[in-house]
Amino acid sequence: MTSPQDGEEPGLPAPEAAAPAEPPPAQPIGQYWQPAPPPPQLYPPPMNQIAPQRGYPPQFYPARPGTNAFAIVAFVTSLVFFVLGPIFGFIALNQIKRTGEQGRGFALAGIWIGFASAAFFVLWIIFIVTTFRQFEQPIPLN
Repeated sequence: MTSPQDGEEPGLPAPEAAAPAEPPPAQPIGQYWQPAPPPPQLYPPPMNQIAPQRGYPPQFYPARPGTNAFAIVAFVTSLVFFVLGPIFGFIALNQIKRTGEQGRGFALAGIWIGFASAAFFVLWIIFIVTTFRQFEQPIPLN
């Protein structure tokens, strides 16, 4: 160790030894290159690809019961073919009661619209017959 000179405190190294005068030579860039991290996921993984927890079997949720097809058919046909609407509606109600499917409202709407359309059709036929009956009387030829 060197002896302290004027203005230096004992125990501290000389200023030349504390910091080198020149920076160390640059290292090649490839030595420090690291691959970029993967981009963050924008969406969670699909439900069927989630790994089950260790020790537990995979959990599958039961599918929701869909709408009964006869109920939809009953509603549509009651608007077009009013005679078929109630028929398909009653079939749909029996199936819905047995299977627990959805669509009870469609089936009831098909039944009510079908019966209401049939009633209006019968009233329209009665109106037409009574209206044109007055023209069937013979005209006097005097």
